[in-house]
Amino acid sequence: MEPSKQELLRLAIVQFNASPVPNENLAEISHWASLAAHNGANLAVFPEFCTCLGGLSATRRSAFEPSDAIRVLGNIARTSGIPCVFGGITISEGSLFRNRTLVFDATGHLQASYDKQRLFPARQRHEDDMCETALYTPGTTPCTFTLFGWRIALLTCFDIRFPELSYACTGCDLLLCPAAFTRSTGRQHWAALLKARAIELQAWTAGIDQCGENRQTGLPLFGGSLLFTPAGELPTLHILQRNGTPFPSPEDYHDSPALLLANLSYEHIEKIRALLPMRPG
Repeated sequence: MEPSKQELLRLAIVQFNASPVPNENLAEISHWASLAAHNGANLAVFPEFCTCLGGLSATRRSAFEPSDAIRVLGNIARTSGIPCVFGGITISEGSLFRNRTLVFDATGHLQASYDKQRLFPARQRHEDDMCETALYTPGTTPCTFTLFGWRIALLTCFDIRFPELSYACTGCDLLLCPAAFTRSTGRQHWAALLKARAIELQAWTAGIDQCGENRQTGLPLFGGSLLFTPAGELPTLHILQRNGTPFPSPEDYHDSPALLLANLSYEHIEKIRALLPMRPG
């Protein structure tokens, strides 16, 4: 293991159902970040659209100027004292809108940002249904950042279906995919796609999803946030309710707000890569 690399990374996956009202969501995000920090997490990750989950009009109105997003979300990371990844924030840049994931360290400083590259081309039932291709300009650049010596890569929701995007992250130790996967496609594909990316990259791979439904459009979301080991296996998770108590049964979290905690071992990555070398050298 590299001398600068921390052996264990305690990851907190935050699954919740965001509303169309940004201030409500910012309060929820603050609560979950504090709960993650209280339970010893080194990193908290939030789903796509964590600051606004609504129709096309509400999403457009919720857009942050880049400097405002950095100030507001950076303050949450600083106040909670934990590095945070905020998935799928709507950012306004002049006449363009971006679906941007922002990464902050525990002091609230921006560490990385990623613009979603593959936009979900949902067919609209009516004009205010959320259609990403009708609002956002896609990104063009992969993103990998370093935290505690771990190389961490980002994809967003629909990106996970395109293996060439994950191949651009080859060499990462952890892949994070904030999402708002729909219930219909989530049942069929969510776990399979995440598992495939874990096996291909030989990296820890986390899917962080919205649960419940879009309160404006009625679109059901899948929930079922997951973590896979570098071998594509499901590790043991410690799963908490919003009040910080464990779920009576681990299966109960699937469509409910939940905090999923796991200790990620870098030694496990090294063992898998030594057992089945997939890259030169």
